[in-house]
Amino acid sequence: MGGMDNTTAKVTTAALFHDIGKVADWELLGQSLAWVREQKESFATTHGGRTLHTDALFSRTFLERQAKSFPTSLLEGDENLLSLVERGQNPVTALEWIVSEAASIAQASSPRKTADGDEATDIKARRSVRLAPILETLSPTAADDDSPHEPKAYRHHYKLAALCPEDMDPVTEKGDDGYEILLNELEDAFSRLPHRDHHGLWLQHVDSLLMRTLCFVPADQSGHGVADVPLYDQLRISAAMACALSRYHQDTGTLNPDAVKDRKTEKFLLVNGDFTGIQPFIFKDGGESRKFRSKLLRGRSFQVSLFIESVVCRLCEAMGISPLCAIMKAGGKFTLLAPNTQAARDAVAQVKGESAGWFLSMTHGESGMAISTVTARPVDFQAPNMVALWQRMHRTMALEKFQRLDMGAVCGRRARPVGRDNKPCPLCHVRPVESAYRESRCCAVCHDQIWLGENLVKHRGIRLTTGKGDLKEPVLGRYQLTMENDLAGYSAQGEDVALWQFGVPGKTDPQVAIRCVNGYVPVFTKADEEAAAAASEEGQEAVKAGDPKHFQAISDASRSSIDGGACVSALGVLKADVDYLGMLFACGLSDERYTLTRLTTLSRQLDMFFSVRLPWILEHHETFCEVYTVFAGGDDLFLIGPWRQILQLAPMLRDEFSRYVAGNPEVHFSCGITLEKAHTPVDDFAERAEHVLGLAKDLDDEKNRISVFGCTVSWPEMKALDAWKQEVVTWLEKKWLTTGMLYRVDTLVTMAEEEARLGEKKTVSMDEMACLKWRSQLAYMVARNVDKEAVGAVHGSLADALQTHGGNLRIPLWTLLYERRRRAS
Repeated sequence: MGGMDNTTAKVTTAALFHDIGKVADWELLGQSLAWVREQKESFATTHGGRTLHTDALFSRTFLERQAKSFPTSLLEGDENLLSLVERGQNPVTALEWIVSEAASIAQASSPRKTADGDEATDIKARRSVRLAPILETLSPTAADDDSPHEPKAYRHHYKLAALCPEDMDPVTEKGDDGYEILLNELEDAFSRLPHRDHHGLWLQHVDSLLMRTLCFVPADQSGHGVADVPLYDQLRISAAMACALSRYHQDTGTLNPDAVKDRKTEKFLLVNGDFTGIQPFIFKDGGESRKFRSKLLRGRSFQVSLFIESVVCRLCEAMGISPLCAIMKAGGKFTLLAPNTQAARDAVAQVKGESAGWFLSMTHGESGMAISTVTARPVDFQAPNMVALWQRMHRTMALEKFQRLDMGAVCGRRARPVGRDNKPCPLCHVRPVESAYRESRCCAVCHDQIWLGENLVKHRGIRLTTGKGDLKEPVLGRYQLTMENDLAGYSAQGEDVALWQFGVPGKTDPQVAIRCVNGYVPVFTKADEEAAAAASEEGQEAVKAGDPKHFQAISDASRSSIDGGACVSALGVLKADVDYLGMLFACGLSDERYTLTRLTTLSRQLDMFFSVRLPWILEHHETFCEVYTVFAGGDDLFLIGPWRQILQLAPMLRDEFSRYVAGNPEVHFSCGITLEKAHTPVDDFAERAEHVLGLAKDLDDEKNRISVFGCTVSWPEMKALDAWKQEVVTWLEKKWLTTGMLYRVDTLVTMAEEEARLGEKKTVSMDEMACLKWRSQLAYMVARNVDKEAVGAVHGSLADALQTHGGNLRIPLWTLLYERRRRAS
């Protein structure tokens, strides 16, 4: 599959399906308990007394029912897909042992035992087991906790259902038995998977389908201990392990049972990648032209994911392994599980050199792909050894980042050939003009970024290929890309590398591989185009239905219904990321639970909130449909939207995230928001957004804050300030206050803030004590300007707010003022 030989393909697929029977049982398969016993007796008779495990029987039966949906090459030979799945839980041959060992290592357990419980009892018990949210008990101090991890630590579990963006939160209610519905959905979708004649694409479709249907199914259905690992992640890691083991033993000439069972030899090569310089790459705004800014941002953000996927594909192709060996891909990083052979190490070195050279020519060394490797034994993946392996991986990557450029290779070399008459690209001012987009001259890279930014919102997916495509600058000088709409009907070619559908599909949609990497972007409608044509102004950016909205249009969406459409036109720029993420990954699990499968589950689940849940919220919530996603994935997000909507979105996202992590107070994120004019250079507002996020994180050790208007507050205080704002809105509607009085209150806020700082000084001058007069000035202002019947309520509320919140009262106050400020005509 791709560069895989057929033996490795069979073993990889067998490991991917070895426990698929956990979503089925003899009742759901339309059989009887007597049939189970007959099948076991028949197997023992024909296989020299070997035991057939119940789950293996259910898995084999599932595969037999779907045999026509598999590539025929997987079903051929004595050791085919069916036999490997059937015998992998009681292995004899080398390939059977690879499947068995891969599953055991993925479970971080000892070699499998063939003990099997009572089928009827097992069925009833496992149908009642639900997946516990690993995020619920994640804690920076978990590594120091030696107490056993008990099921009673969890108050929540996931619904037993397929992935649904609007329904991903853990719940407390038990819910119905959903295995029958889940099995029917899985079988129906599996039978409709396209491209069986292209193993590489087909296996990616299978992986995506299993993720959608099995991500909330527990891998451990025994009812003993905590079931916090999804069946999908268990199968996925097993497949990666099997692929790497198969290549290792074939390439080293050790394909025999004894060698496969050896767990003390360094058989694995963990390849880690990290896209360095992401922010300069996305936000670079050095050219004199301000054209296409929203499209450039969208295209550059997508390119980060595209580059990661392309480097992974190139590594897998060079090493002859499956793309399923990429066990983590999120936030501009990846981890690849490969065989520790000389050929694999040479392949990594080759791709590393190719990548470095290509990024040098494209970004002049400002951005690049750091690639590091560490070797590992099978026993290193068992607890508690995994802790040391994870730390070793990160130390190696940290060192790699310090030597990202091979100075011996690049010194004296021109990063990109430039002709005598070539002028710098007016959009980036980095590369020479080589192309044009809609009559605007630009470099090839900027052309591709604009093209991507414009077309990602118009098409359902993309095709990555080594053949012909639409990019002016092929990725790594090798991979081309085309936009696609008829994903399932596309006739795959041998040079195709990937076919991705954007977003989580519905039940009746084509079941091709999904990638939630395009984010949500507001687009112009036909009505917008007609309105812009009717009110055409000189210098106005073009408005075309289906195109991403430019920043001026997003800024103008801030208009409110207050006072006939008053309101400052401005962008709200929001940057946020999860607090203490490195510590949570390093110390968030106790040593006994620190396994590769749980780490991949944790990474995937965090990424899914930002890459799956967030886009759904923006698209389906009317208030936030004008918010533009620059990037959202891994553990962070960067959003641009109308400033009023962004201020409302931030606390809502915080509440959504809290529900997503089952209310765990140890897992939270901080957020910074700035207000910017639509014409502000992108790199300027990106730098300011990063700065205010830093203010939110650096206020104290707690983090878990939001920073806006120069104030940094906790999320509960932000809610209290919003409640006070709503009270003031009521006063304004009743004419108890005027907008002019709000400006006077702003002066009192400054005085109250200065008063709070006086206590920190050893000596105070008379001039500095002038701020103490804010109470008397407040009383005078209210008595003079507010109706008598409202004086007490208004004065009391304002005095309490100033005393409690001090300078932080600027957040609701400035929001009210900006909402009521007339726009310049």
